[in-house]
Amino acid sequence: MEILSFGAGGRMEECARYLRERCPTESDTERLIVLPIPTTKDKKLVTGTDLPLSEIPNLVKRGTLVAGYGIPDGIGDEICLRGGVLYDALYDEEFLEENAEMTAVGALVKIIGTEKTFPGGLRVGVVGFGRIGKRLVRHLLFLGARVRVYSGNRDTLQSLHSAGVEGCGYGELHGVSELDVLINTAPAGLLRESDVRDAPRLRIVELASGNGLDGIPRVEKMPSLPSVMFPVSAGRAYAERILTRL
Repeated sequence: MEILSFGAGGRMEECARYLRERCPTESDTERLIVLPIPTTKDKKLVTGTDLPLSEIPNLVKRGTLVAGYGIPDGIGDEICLRGGVLYDALYDEEFLEENAEMTAVGALVKIIGTEKTFPGGLRVGVVGFGRIGKRLVRHLLFLGARVRVYSGNRDTLQSLHSAGVEGCGYGELHGVSELDVLINTAPAGLLRESDVRDAPRLRIVELASGNGLDGIPRVEKMPSLPSVMFPVSAGRAYAERILTRL
């Protein structure tokens, strides 16, 4: 099987190595194209390369498996028209769960490793209670931190209160001044400069993609944590999910 891997970084290097070592010698898939995570940031170029995204369908022949994350619909349609098969990790729940766990643990390693306060003494706010937020809260509680979750879901807030965890609505973000760290996991622009204006010492960490916090000073962006912190594990996790499609 011919394997074409695009993108830079430790995750993609390990993914390609792992696939070359474990791809079945006999397979209906003659060519495998592995695209980075995310596949594109501007819908023009493959992330980390100078390769136009529009060139990918030209590499496809009948039976080619194309793996990526967030492959634009137009490119995906062209790939399928040429007889290719798509695997988009953006819609693979098992992959998303693994990625969320590595993101949460990676964030905590970076945060705790640079704090002067023992985790048990930290007051941490978590904005959003999705895949990453749930894991952050679980690990923070295990470490003994005092945790406050901000969510717009009433059922989530009720469940948190029932479990003894402080939960607040998004409208109560103005009360963050008593926290040490505020971690945003919500992709929507829920945090505003006015929410943190009276908390100049608050450490703000951004884990969600997008530019929602660009106008807020002191924000620490931590993108692509699985690849940055755990490139070998992240690469193998991606490769393992691709192998299930062969």
